[in-house]
Amino acid sequence: MNEDDMSYFVGVICGDGYVSSHNSLIEVKDEYFDFLLDIYIPVVKKLFNITPNLIPESNNSNAYRCFFNSSFASNLLKKWGIVSPKTFTVRMPEWIKINSLEIKTNFVRGAMDADGDLSTKKNKDILNYPTIKFSSRSKKFAEDIQSILLELGIKAKLTSSINNSKPLYQVRVYGFEQLKKFMEKIGFKHPHKLRKAIKLLNHGITRADRSTVDRLHRIMDNPQTACRKFWVQIPVGPSIKSSNSLKFFTIINAPPSFSFSFISGSRESNLPIGKAPASKAPFTSSTPSPTKAMLCFSKLKYLAA
Repeated sequence: MNEDDMSYFVGVICGDGYVSSHNSLIEVKDEYFDFLLDIYIPVVKKLFNITPNLIPESNNSNAYRCFFNSSFASNLLKKWGIVSPKTFTVRMPEWIKINSLEIKTNFVRGAMDADGDLSTKKNKDILNYPTIKFSSRSKKFAEDIQSILLELGIKAKLTSSINNSKPLYQVRVYGFEQLKKFMEKIGFKHPHKLRKAIKLLNHGITRADRSTVDRLHRIMDNPQTACRKFWVQIPVGPSIKSSNSLKFFTIINAPPSFSFSFISGSRESNLPIGKAPASKAPFTSSTPSPTKAMLCFSKLKYLAA
């Protein structure tokens, strides 16, 4: 069992999944087709060698159902106490709780992709002040999420309220600094949430954090997390964004002093923007120009001189 993929999958199911109590049906719903198709389904295929069905929700054209039947997967989830109705009882399985921080991080990423929210509001002179919010009817589940965030050094506040005559627990992360920490240490795989975080980070770094951002940013510090996507604008102007395929980075609006270093195994190459390498590996180039280049990646760092 691949614990990285399994912990992410379990996070998604705990966050917003359905596990039938009387058969082997497992289902996830989301309004964004690309999250289910490009992120969730590949994880299921890798873990269980099953391709889930993906269809529009019959009573809601803005949502999609992704479901499959697997006795093996269903029995595992039920063994870990994850079975519907789970609204008030779901929590992080014990095997994840006692595992490495990386496994716990994957779990939180899955839960946030499934049921986390990134919103903005005006705060003093900042128009788009970010808040990450995770809501659950299960106090234990909310406490589990908060505990991992705190363990990662992310300030997370747990609040409770009454909603529709029932308790509701919310874990909140406030501000650009904490959003940046969240994206560096956990991040979203959900394309919509990722794009929103990218936009906010660019705004926050150039407005609230410009004087303190290091000129050297680590984009990928571990090959095992190479599927994570970031877009960080550095003080001199260039920005980096990744495509939905998770295979390329696009560097745009880079000044002549901008260079990048790509590391694959023991091999490291430094190239000026727009020049294709002599070898096709580990690079590929698309639309070469002084301001744009496409890079395959396994481990990437960049530097603005």
